[in-house]
Amino acid sequence: MQNSKHNPLGSYIRDKREAAGISLRAVAGSAGISVTFLSELELGTRSCRPHTLTKIARGMTANGIPTTQKQLVALFEADRIEKLKEELAELERRNVS
Repeated sequence: MQNSKHNPLGSYIRDKREAAGISLRAVAGSAGISVTFLSELELGTRSCRPHTLTKIARGMTANGIPTTQKQLVALFEADRIEKLKEELAELERRNVS
């Protein structure tokens, strides 16, 4: 489970989708993923694999939301870096205690 405090990927997807007035159902259907999965990804409670980003980018583009796989991968990597930083900080706190 991801920390929803740092969620650039999910926030980007949600913000772009909502700005375009497109439903979760429409993007998820075009991407071939479940509405629940996309919702959880947007909220930051779920992560995904890089190949899923291709599906999401296609689903967004199919619904007139301009995005690229490259943009989503960059945000995915930012999510991963934040998560690793948080895990490292937690390990350091445990070692100090």
